[in-house]
Amino acid sequence: MEALAALGVAAATVQFFDFAFKICEKVTGILKDGSPGMIKQISFEAVLSDLDKFSSSFKRRKKFAQSSDTTLQENDEAIDDIIEACQPIIRRLSIILSELHVVRTKGIEYDPELLIEQPDKGKDRSKIKEIVFLPLQAMREIWKKPEIESLLENLNQLQSQLTLRILYHLSRVTSESNHEQRSHFDGLSQNYSDIIEVLTVSEQKLALVEKQSQYLKLAMDQSECRAMARDEKIVAALLTLRNGDTRLVKSDDSFSGEYDKTIPKSIMTLKESRRSDTAEAHIGDFSQVFDKVLSCLFFRQIMDREETLSEAHANTYEWIFCDPEVEEKPWSPFIQWLERGTGCYWISGKAGSGKSTLMKYVYHDRRTREALRKWAGQQANLASASFFFWNLGTDLQKSQEGLLRSILYDTLVQRPYLMSAIMPELLRTAANMPDSHILGEPNHAELLRWFRKLLHHSSPSSRFFFMIDGLDEFDGDHQEIINLILSSARNPNVKFLVSSRPIPACVDAFSSCPTLELHDLTHDDIQKYVEDLLQESFKKRQSLEMPQFVEEVVEKACGVFLWVVLVARSLVTGLRNYDNVQELRERLDELPSDLKDLYAHMLQQVPQQYRRGASELFQTVILATKVQTSEFRLSPLQLHFAFQDRDLLLQTPIQQISHEEVTTRTDEIDGRLRSRSMGLLEVRLLSRAKTNRFAPGPVKIHSIEFIHKTAVEFLQTKEVWEEIIGDTQGSSFDAAGNLFRSCVYMCKIRSTDDVLQLEDSFVWAMMDRAIEYATIAESSAHPITSGELEDLDRVMTHHWKSATKCLCSTNLRFPTDGHWTNGYSFVPTSSLTGKLSKANKPLSLDSLLVYHGLSTALNGRAQHGTEDHSSRLLHDAVEYLFQSPQSRNAQDALSIQWNRAKVCAALLNWGANPNSKPSPRPWNRMLEYATSVLDNKTQFHRDFLSKDFAYLYSNLLVSFITHSADVNATVLWSANGSFSTEIKRSSALYIIDDLFSSTSAGASVYNPFDDAPLYTAPTEIDQFHKYITSLLVERGAVREDNITKPSHVDVLDATQDNSQVDILSDKENQPRKRLSRLRRLGSSIRSSLKLS
Repeated sequence: MEALAALGVAAATVQFFDFAFKICEKVTGILKDGSPGMIKQISFEAVLSDLDKFSSSFKRRKKFAQSSDTTLQENDEAIDDIIEACQPIIRRLSIILSELHVVRTKGIEYDPELLIEQPDKGKDRSKIKEIVFLPLQAMREIWKKPEIESLLENLNQLQSQLTLRILYHLSRVTSESNHEQRSHFDGLSQNYSDIIEVLTVSEQKLALVEKQSQYLKLAMDQSECRAMARDEKIVAALLTLRNGDTRLVKSDDSFSGEYDKTIPKSIMTLKESRRSDTAEAHIGDFSQVFDKVLSCLFFRQIMDREETLSEAHANTYEWIFCDPEVEEKPWSPFIQWLERGTGCYWISGKAGSGKSTLMKYVYHDRRTREALRKWAGQQANLASASFFFWNLGTDLQKSQEGLLRSILYDTLVQRPYLMSAIMPELLRTAANMPDSHILGEPNHAELLRWFRKLLHHSSPSSRFFFMIDGLDEFDGDHQEIINLILSSARNPNVKFLVSSRPIPACVDAFSSCPTLELHDLTHDDIQKYVEDLLQESFKKRQSLEMPQFVEEVVEKACGVFLWVVLVARSLVTGLRNYDNVQELRERLDELPSDLKDLYAHMLQQVPQQYRRGASELFQTVILATKVQTSEFRLSPLQLHFAFQDRDLLLQTPIQQISHEEVTTRTDEIDGRLRSRSMGLLEVRLLSRAKTNRFAPGPVKIHSIEFIHKTAVEFLQTKEVWEEIIGDTQGSSFDAAGNLFRSCVYMCKIRSTDDVLQLEDSFVWAMMDRAIEYATIAESSAHPITSGELEDLDRVMTHHWKSATKCLCSTNLRFPTDGHWTNGYSFVPTSSLTGKLSKANKPLSLDSLLVYHGLSTALNGRAQHGTEDHSSRLLHDAVEYLFQSPQSRNAQDALSIQWNRAKVCAALLNWGANPNSKPSPRPWNRMLEYATSVLDNKTQFHRDFLSKDFAYLYSNLLVSFITHSADVNATVLWSANGSFSTEIKRSSALYIIDDLFSSTSAGASVYNPFDDAPLYTAPTEIDQFHKYITSLLVERGAVREDNITKPSHVDVLDATQDNSQVDILSDKENQPRKRLSRLRRLGSSIRSSLKLS
């Protein structure tokens, strides 16, 4: 029997096993603890009908044993026997359930009125109660626990044997060569099967049991009362081999055709267990696995850039769907390329010419979809995805990782079955993890591998269209992203629509592709925009000739739409001021035609008395655009609060403000924007999509935005930014501090919620952004004080205690007892900046301050804490020290690491015990990190001399030693020799001496293949080496180095299945895993700091 057919039979049989187990479990539970009312609701008729359908299906099935291969024939006959063995179990369960049904039907039902309203009719109340409960007691006698347990044990053994033999069957029928015959066997062992795990995705058309009461749906899960699948279609099967390789088996039409969300889908896992003679089988809901994978790819800012783009002006850009020859305009026919073209189409244009607006317009226009459908064929499977690069956004909005995550997310939403082909390892992980767990964020290598596999699975019947806007805004080597696109576009079933400014890399790469230069084609669009904008104003001034002004504006624009927008606003202002023709012309002539010159001109118009205010606005909004995204962008009201007096924050009560007050403050900030930013900043109404896959949307929000990204680019040029910063130099202004306080203000005036949906909670988001602003302010001259953070704590406690419960997207519900920082333990780490799920409990404000390295605020709190409290915080602080910081650049990352190190040192000064339990003790964790970098200590020494993380870590070692760290503590680590790996237990003196010495302490083994010259540590390191080792010796340190056990495997290989490697005791295994993680963290930290 071929693979998919075999899996179809297996799926049907495993479905029966699953059905029987759950039915028995539910009936047992209800008979044990239930009431007669609950028993009355059980639909025994439906269950019996299901069992009958299972039995009939097994009788009609196609037999396995049809192979000419003798060994395979014997195996398949055993499979047939296993399925046949299900029949007597089905019959016995049917008999038992029928008896239960009969007893319940004949029993006297409980009538409360009989006892309450008619107690005087000579009835013996005790006898009535006895008769009332007779059916339940009789049913319990029929449902004999030993017999049921025996039936279930038989089922369990049958399922295990069926799974092993199905794995063996698949190994034989899917192997490339069957010439290697295996010997006959009595019982199956792991060694007989090349395939150790199978993951299938199937579509099911199920007949639901009818007439189920509402109570039954609560008492017994609906999926447990389903009839046998009438049509079980295996869409794809993922086979995992013993060597770790995977093999995909799929039906011919698995990845083609529209995805039907209405058809129930399941995912089945068959795999060997750790015992050699057993196996496991599970059936689950595919949608849960699907959601886990999509949530792993999704990020909150995935739609930010597109949503901030203005819609195309009415009746503009229509020409792109027309014939260029008819329009007499020079561009490559776009609609023709969509219908019949291949490769890339490049939209080029000057800054501000409207490229992104055009891309958004084209992507969502129905004519684009219709043309692409002609290219793909009416019966073909077409998936499309888009991404808008944004250099002013987060890392994911301007990186290759963000591009790949967005494309994969969009594609898999439309074609979810593809995940079995392109990311089998992720699918396996998602299918085997608990429902409440989430997948971690993918790395660049994984994303690139998945993207290439996605393209590999394209075909004439399965095609892809990708639109990528703003290649020039990619934050990296432009040639890298261009090469990825060009290599992918060679696939005839994939095409790319891309846009960018005409930067050299793009001109060289795409000039030979179909293209258009937007700034040469928008004359009529600009004219229509100006006419529509000025028409109403000119109507009021009948003496003025509008056409002449319109034509002058259009000609002077040179195709730059943004320039026209700014100039038209100036003309409208002049018309409102009743400027005459000469004054309007002067207004037009004084505006430079170059966009940068126009920005400079606008800044020069800021009155002298407003220059400082303008500088503060620009600095504040630019920082806010980096921190606040999605629907939590900087609002006019928050910007107003950002400029309130610092001391006023602590005095402001927690209470809502009136709508009139909100309007007044919003109008006030709107006026300040107009008078001080000269049009570079504006209040914009945005329509935002949902911020996570589970949130409602869209929502309308008011946001402070720059007129265009080129305005920010202009302001951040070195000369302009220095001038802006200079206007606030010497003052107490600090943008991060102001924004921190504005977030707290917004929390204070917000009404409380009965239920907190953390990922979408406005208060929770404002708190999270406030902490991020506090982290930025920590390195400034005006860090956030403990009093201000305690005020935030008070506000958050108010909201937390006012809610009755909290929810998060992992479907977890949890109470609001305890401190509000407990919310971080349940929210997916990708949603928030704080990751406290592994912090020592109980959580508190201090836990959050330690994570973010806010030593200034912590200073006023931890000094008054107990030694136990400080020691718990030190455990967390050391853990965070070795985590790679999430930051936008290397300088910020190093700043975060310095702040975390300052927290560690401060906690030691305040009495924290460096040797405190639980394990790993803080001092031991420091030593474990040292062992993780011994293999590359030359790089560590370079980092030390560069005053980077190694220098910070080295000085922290001294702080630990001087604060009573156990100088004779030992740690277990893996020493990689020239020819082998050894597991060693070494003392602090041995490890630190080795770390700072010129040569390795284990370098006595000569390596004939190593021609590198001997490394000699610089004088500064040599001096530090002598100092720290003498410090240890003075405190009684002893040098110790013992080889615990030689290892025949790489015990620090993170991919090694530790369950099959028993070279260390359980007690020793834990530090070994930590060492592996620390080694990877060391590499990650150096990479994030760009020190390599």
